[in-house]
Amino acid sequence: MIKAKGHNYSAEVTKKANCTDDEVITYTCANCGDKYTEVIKAKGHNYSAEVTKKATCDTDGVKTFTCADCGDVYTEKLEALGHTYGISEVVKPTCDNDGYTKFTCSVCGDSYSKVINATGHKYNDKIVSASCDKGGYTLHTCENCGDIYKDNFTSPLGHDYTSQTVKPACETDGEKTFTCTRCGDTYTEVIKTKGHVYKRTVVAADCETDGYTLVECMECHDSFKEGYVGAKGHTIVTDKAVAATCTTAGKTEGSHCSVCGKVIKAQTEIKAKGHVAGDWITDKAAAVGVKGRKHRSCMVCGAVVESADIPALSPKSISSASVSLSIATYSFDGKFKTPSVTVKLGSTALRKGIDYVVSYRNNKNVGKATVVITGKGLYAGTITRTFVINPAKQEIQKLTAKSKGFYIDYAAKGHATGYEIQYATNSSFSGAKKTVITSNKTDKVTVSKLSGNKKYYVRVRTYTTVNGIKYYGAWSAVKTVTTKK
Repeated sequence: MIKAKGHNYSAEVTKKANCTDDEVITYTCANCGDKYTEVIKAKGHNYSAEVTKKATCDTDGVKTFTCADCGDVYTEKLEALGHTYGISEVVKPTCDNDGYTKFTCSVCGDSYSKVINATGHKYNDKIVSASCDKGGYTLHTCENCGDIYKDNFTSPLGHDYTSQTVKPACETDGEKTFTCTRCGDTYTEVIKTKGHVYKRTVVAADCETDGYTLVECMECHDSFKEGYVGAKGHTIVTDKAVAATCTTAGKTEGSHCSVCGKVIKAQTEIKAKGHVAGDWITDKAAAVGVKGRKHRSCMVCGAVVESADIPALSPKSISSASVSLSIATYSFDGKFKTPSVTVKLGSTALRKGIDYVVSYRNNKNVGKATVVITGKGLYAGTITRTFVINPAKQEIQKLTAKSKGFYIDYAAKGHATGYEIQYATNSSFSGAKKTVITSNKTDKVTVSKLSGNKKYYVRVRTYTTVNGIKYYGAWSAVKTVTTKK
């Protein structure tokens, strides 16, 4: 056998490449004439860019792209630059004339103006009040240009006089002065004197003083006396002595004038003797929680001189009493739990409602509940005891065999934190395993990875976590299931 020589190819460019057309190379075998081709991709255009027309503020420009290899040309539009306006002149408005702001483009010099409306007058109003003899008005002054005008004219007010009178004396003229309350203008009128107006009063003589007739002017009180009558002398009577008592002062004997009442001989006070208190007498005996009352009487006059409370008797403390509850553990059923209470203090059985009262706390939901026993009547103090409310007993609603496992459907409990499913191959549950469900809404579970074709004993219970403590409900009734292979 003679081995094949193999192809002897030579290459020839059968189509030259340009910017858009591929190059084709043809290979021909010198021995057998076999051919194949190779395509070399077109290089693409080699464009260079040139701005052939510059953009201005309001006219677009042109950028031209030319291929250096084939001369192909295309153009792109250069957007107009837009004006660059700045403020070139500002003429402020006045009260009557508009102003303007002129804006000029810093590139091309184009400009436009914006009118600033005349500000209008800004008048400050000053009310000039009318006086007694001059009218009033409102003065309006423009704070910008000083323009003024007046309006709201009012008439003069006229004088408003008040008067002050200096009455005439019996020997001197008086006057009445009128003063305007607004402008202070004044004038005076004279009031002529009337002379004295005398009145006579008889002042009778008494025991020690002469009598007379008093002549006095009713206007100025100028006076003089006439018609004197001699004093009468005292009429003396005796004031008897008064003996002092426990509470009342006494007096020594004295005397006074029965006509004018003047003391001739003063009586001297004799101090009260004061009470002589006897022993305490009980009015009301003290009881537990109730004060008593007692008093002392004067041994001379019998009056009560002192009263006082008798301290209430203290109730006995129940802090050392023994307390037992009728039930220490409940299962949750949504109802309040109130176990009955037995209280003994020593050998004495205390009576509910008479010797103590009972109250309950946290005694409805799962957890630890509290009983509070509070002393009453003859007893005082507080004792607390606790009992437990566990979750309700669980029940298995459906138990179905699975391949090397089982499916369990149990009752969801709204008060639960989670559930425990326990399963074992014996009814005593020795060596049992458990699955813990931490959601109270999960009430259907498939337990897998068990032995196939094996009988399992299954039960489930609820647990509720309260303040970090788990409370377990009673196990459900036990059910059995034989797993599938």
